[in-house]
Amino acid sequence: VAELSGLRVAYLSGGGGGCSVDPAAVGELRAAAGGAGFGGVDVLLTCAWPRGFYLKLDPSSLPADLLPDKDLPEVGLEEVAELAVKLRPRYHFCGGEGAFWQRPPYRLDARSHACRMVGLSRVQEDKKQTWLKAFGMVPQAALGGAVPAQPEGTTDCPYPYAALTAGGGGGGGERRGERAAKRQREEWVKDGRGWIAEQCWFCTSSTQFESHLVTSVGDE
Repeated sequence: VAELSGLRVAYLSGGGGGCSVDPAAVGELRAAAGGAGFGGVDVLLTCAWPRGFYLKLDPSSLPADLLPDKDLPEVGLEEVAELAVKLRPRYHFCGGEGAFWQRPPYRLDARSHACRMVGLSRVQEDKKQTWLKAFGMVPQAALGGAVPAQPEGTTDCPYPYAALTAGGGGGGGERRGERAAKRQREEWVKDGRGWIAEQCWFCTSSTQFESHLVTSVGDE
């Protein structure tokens, strides 16, 4: 995390083209987000897109040409989605998929600012694809604690990590952290496959798994 012309900017390289990210770099950003008094960053720059970026949107609103050769649930990295929550950016730019798409803004909670995720194309690869984005922003530090209004069309956060902002995203205080942790225990649980609903009666890792209703288990 660095300060550039008053803007707080976080950056994570790697993760594009099927590559992984450096665990040490992810850990460093997690530590920064968990520091005392952390209030979020203005801009988050990553190569990889966040896993699950399309969730909380009406499927009919997704462009037909958005990564047409890929399965959207498999696009991006969970580590990036986690950091997109914990670092609380106002803008998140990612370019690893080589396609331009601007997601409608999303919120972490009713009192937070909105985040705008913007995927950018590769530089000058396709003149029809936007690879350069201009935007104007007043640094968060200059707002004096004021929270910009959430624009019309703002959605809920698409990432399940939003339930884990127990101070890991900073700036929320201990009480909000306690509520978030309790909500996470009730709604989500993580196993080796990723996030599943804890209330899922047919998920074997769920505490609500109803084994007597399962007649057979396949290998596919």
